[in-house]
Amino acid sequence: MNYKKVLFTCFFLLALVIPVSANATTEKNIIDLSKWQNVGINYSGSEPAPIWKVNSTNTAVTQTLNARPAVFMGDMECANNSVRGSFSVDTTSDNDFVGFVFGYKDSGHFYLFDWKQSDEDFHGLGKQGMSIKKVNTNTSLSDSDLWPTSNTDKVKVLYHNNITYKDQMLYNFTLNFTDKGSFNIVIKQGNTVLDSITIKDSTYTSGKFGFYNYSQEMVTYSVSEFEKLPPVVKVTSTQNEKVDLSWTAVEGATSYNIKRDTTSGGPYTTIGQSTSTTYTDTTVANGTTYYYVVTAVNTGGESENSNEVSAKPIAPAKAPINLVAKANNAKVDLVWSASQSATSYNIKRATTAGGPYTTIGQSTSTTYTDTTVANGTTYYYVVTAVNAGGESENSNEVSARPIAPAKAPINLVAKANNAKVDLVWSASQSATSYNIKRATTAGGPYTTIGQSTSTTYTDTTVANGTTYYYVVTAVNAGGESENSNEVSAKPIAPAKAPINLVAKANNAKVDLVWSASQSATSYNIKRSTTAGGPYTTIGQSTSTTYTDTTVANGTTYYYVVTAVNAGGESENSNEVSATPTNPTVTLEVTSVDKAKLDDEITANIVIHNAVNICAEDLKISYDTSKLQFINAENADGMKIYKEDDIAAGVKRYITACLGKANAANGDKILLKLKFKAIDKGEAKIDITNGRIADNVTLEMDVSQENCGEKTILIEGVKDVNRTGEYTLLDLGIDAWYYGYAAVDTDTSKYDADQIINGSIDDDDLTEIVAQILANTNYSANK
Repeated sequence: MNYKKVLFTCFFLLALVIPVSANATTEKNIIDLSKWQNVGINYSGSEPAPIWKVNSTNTAVTQTLNARPAVFMGDMECANNSVRGSFSVDTTSDNDFVGFVFGYKDSGHFYLFDWKQSDEDFHGLGKQGMSIKKVNTNTSLSDSDLWPTSNTDKVKVLYHNNITYKDQMLYNFTLNFTDKGSFNIVIKQGNTVLDSITIKDSTYTSGKFGFYNYSQEMVTYSVSEFEKLPPVVKVTSTQNEKVDLSWTAVEGATSYNIKRDTTSGGPYTTIGQSTSTTYTDTTVANGTTYYYVVTAVNTGGESENSNEVSAKPIAPAKAPINLVAKANNAKVDLVWSASQSATSYNIKRATTAGGPYTTIGQSTSTTYTDTTVANGTTYYYVVTAVNAGGESENSNEVSARPIAPAKAPINLVAKANNAKVDLVWSASQSATSYNIKRATTAGGPYTTIGQSTSTTYTDTTVANGTTYYYVVTAVNAGGESENSNEVSAKPIAPAKAPINLVAKANNAKVDLVWSASQSATSYNIKRSTTAGGPYTTIGQSTSTTYTDTTVANGTTYYYVVTAVNAGGESENSNEVSATPTNPTVTLEVTSVDKAKLDDEITANIVIHNAVNICAEDLKISYDTSKLQFINAENADGMKIYKEDDIAAGVKRYITACLGKANAANGDKILLKLKFKAIDKGEAKIDITNGRIADNVTLEMDVSQENCGEKTILIEGVKDVNRTGEYTLLDLGIDAWYYGYAAVDTDTSKYDADQIINGSIDDDDLTEIVAQILANTNYSANK
């Protein structure tokens, strides 16, 4: 194709919205293009590489060759910056792509602005006009990805227009790039805006800026500058005679100037200052439209204006008129005349004329149905109109009393207590009162024993042990309903107080147990820190046990228990006390009870009753005449940080857990020691000193009486049938017992468990064969 010459002069104003110093209000951050370099796009084509030449003042760069797609880039971050510049195309021989990249992450991930002078079908149709594209690929790009003005699997076209550029014409542009998932590009010819493009896309919210060239020689880019974006302002709310504003914070700002005018674009007058990112303007008049901008200020001066926003405060709507209420079954319908400028209405209700009223709902029309009413109740309603200016006065008040024929009450329930029966039922529509009826025979006949205007009744004219049958009827002005469902109840005396209450103190808990109380359905557990109370109920139980885990070690607690049934609560049980305590921390050596000469013995150093113990300093002695030390090993979740030989047969270890999940709680192995049995007799391993620490404040010595020791009996080699030497008969005896547990052999005659592991297996037989072969008195079968 015919490549062409383009003069692309691109300069960017880089002046921070908040100046960098007291004298930097208008200072420009000039970009030194000599520090920029060619960045090849991840491209698989065969065109020649571009040639970039920076001028002598380092303020302009020229791409001199009709070449493959390429980027000339520095290290400037686009996020939250405004990039401004200009370019001109000085050629009549070609019509290809000029532009820039931004949000650049790498050669396959960036946004691209390119501008083509006219349509050309080369590697697909490259259309005349400006395009914004998103490049997103981990593989190489080709001409068929970058040339066409259409989507591929690697490049997505976010925007396109058909505006052409003219040769030898100066164009200005602005790129505003935020880290909030949006950016704006404005292209101007002189003071005429050719296009203003806003894109919302959050694929890249940061990245570098660079010049872009594709198939266009002799393109010159020059004088690049950046500046921080000013605050982004929005109207939070418009109300009666006030406007609420908020904006995004600007890095480095110490305060903000709020400016206003009644004409879009100003000139603006400063009306206030704020050190936060909000401001309320109370100097406005309802019905007037106001235009606002905000500037950021620090010791270096004042930023440029933010975006302009507008607001028009408004007076509250007038009160609605002609409110009418219509009562129905379990609902009230309301209707009223519209209030000019209202956007919604609040519906308010009371059960007393004149209020006070409670807001029960909202409506955007002039009707509302209240379905939260009870038949037989008179309700009083008003409505208010709402708009941005606030809420109106109340409308006229209306009333309504929903009603329906009385129906028999349902869901009657009886609960027996001591010398009384509690009744409860569901409300009957339109009932004004209820008759309570009773009999001592199922099905009646019933006698009216009382009335109620609620849905509850307590019958206190009963005797414990007698069964009573109840029905309820609903009454209103229209008469009495049918009977409700029948229920029965047998009042009962309270259970007797529990006896034999016993408390057992443990670590951070107290266990309670007591004898069952006849007829009790549950028990209340009560506690005090003073003998005799007063007591506080701390729990319930349906069994005769309870564990109190809400105690503190070292405090004495006093407990009583009461029995509960339908008749109520009993008297207190006997009082008991308990003082929970923290068990004593002890150190123990665990190992085998017996071993044989040359056996390897493992001795574990174990801590008991630990609570978050994280570090230990231990001194351990052992019988060097019977034991030979082999090594020490880390226990699970533990590490040895210091191992010292203090004296012959005396070793010191400093250990610690590896993280809180491995802290010692309860019982835990701290250290593993390996020994070899070297002589017969009793060999002792003794923890002579121990110091421990937790993760907060505890550091303590474990007393000698709480440091354990282990005595191991080391025996010589003993043949199976105890003749004093190993022969084939020993092997035969163990072969007979193969698979037996050691305790199931004839231990009075035989030592069948040769390796002392609790069972007769291959290891025992292998040991016997080795001893037979070592017996010089044994005559082998030849």
